Amino acid sequence: MLADDVDALRTRARVWAAKAPDDWIDDVPSVRFAGLGHGADPTDPAFGARRIPAYDTQGHAGYFAPGTESLRVLASIARGASAEGAAR
Repeated sequence: MLADDVDALRTRARVWAAKAPDDWIDDVPSVRFAGLGHGADPTDPAFGARRIPAYDTQGHAGYFAPGTESLRVLASIARGASAEGAAR
């Protein structure tokens, strides 16, 4: 994300984040040095993003897989649902 937290994104938009239990991105250190790296983990509560459930998602590419909770929530967000209606 190249930002330390939601405020560093300088947006008034809601910021959402998800990470599957077996997503390979979890093996990449949450650091940024000399222009390399990903920096802060947007799913860390300290980052300040709203979490999308991804407990039933497989890997880094499974967030839009049919039947997953993450897809249901992403579709709800796309329809403009409230935060309470999108993420449980």
